[in-house]
Amino acid sequence: LGAFHRRYPMVDIRVTVSVSGSTGHADDVRHGRLDMALLGLPAADLVGLHTMVLATRPFVALLPARHRLADRDELTLEDLAGEQFVDTLRGFGNRVVADRAFEAIGAPRRIVVEVSDIATVPEYVRAGLGVAVVPALYQDTDPTMVIRPLAGTPLHWQFSIAHRAARFPAREGRD
Repeated sequence: LGAFHRRYPMVDIRVTVSVSGSTGHADDVRHGRLDMALLGLPAADLVGLHTMVLATRPFVALLPARHRLADRDELTLEDLAGEQFVDTLRGFGNRVVADRAFEAIGAPRRIVVEVSDIATVPEYVRAGLGVAVVPALYQDTDPTMVIRPLAGTPLHWQFSIAHRAARFPAREGRD
């Protein structure tokens, strides 16, 4: 955003967060309350929006180092079924993906800690309050927590920029 602002100083940029995460931002774009948004939702949830994928990350499991599954090289969703979870609030893109994946295997999750900032999830895992299934955004070497890849059904988090087509019609001869 900083580089964009320096290149286009006359563009009005307003950064905002939504308590309903990417789901709330997608709704705001659809209804014209935002022109564009950065979203972490699966493609199926982006109907009615024009998007460009900026990054894709696989999901990983975060566990306290003393957890009974911490010594495994990789885990499956089935391995984690029945655990207590730390996650973001409903509507956040990573939460949407994880909830659907666990429901698909018939094991809805018990979320015991819900946070509005994904960056705080590891702190609650380290404290032993639960495990997490989140996008691979962490390169943690803290001995109190382990990060394990997920085997089996591949889960991916897609980070996109989105806008409504009607707001930005294509102009011939312009990039």
